[in-house]
Amino acid sequence: MDAQAPMPKRLRIIFRVLAALTLLEGLAGLYGVALDIFMVPFVMEYTHKMEHSYVHSMLLLFLMAAINLVFEALLFVAGTFLWKLQRKGLFLLVCTLLGEIAYFMGALLLSIHLDRPHSVNFALLVGTGNIALGLQMLTAFPVAAGVLIFLAYRYLGIPARPWP
Repeated sequence: MDAQAPMPKRLRIIFRVLAALTLLEGLAGLYGVALDIFMVPFVMEYTHKMEHSYVHSMLLLFLMAAINLVFEALLFVAGTFLWKLQRKGLFLLVCTLLGEIAYFMGALLLSIHLDRPHSVNFALLVGTGNIALGLQMLTAFPVAAGVLIFLAYRYLGIPARPWP
């Protein structure tokens, strides 16, 4: 049986800090998703006052809230793996952040493409439906996580090697 050497102290600290930040961001994201769902009636009332409202805006808002809920669940899973000092938490966090970036950029490009002068302000819907991701941008979580992930992989080595 191979006994692994203990994890270096710097790497353990990076994993713990990244886990704490990820779990806190996941908790804040759940608050954002709840706020998304709570704001659906108000956004619908606003869009119905406009001359041309987007027909499927309620469904769109609930779909965006569901997608954000999946991202927040992935953040919680990655945070628990990181707290247990498991490398797969780093990989899952990287994949989650890349997925969030791709989703948000796609939604932004779609809102720019569909926002015409005589339709409902589609950008308003996209912004309202993505409060959870907006909180991440406000707290600069992707930047802080990116730096910590880089440092963790630097201490692990790329590709990740076992502890010395």
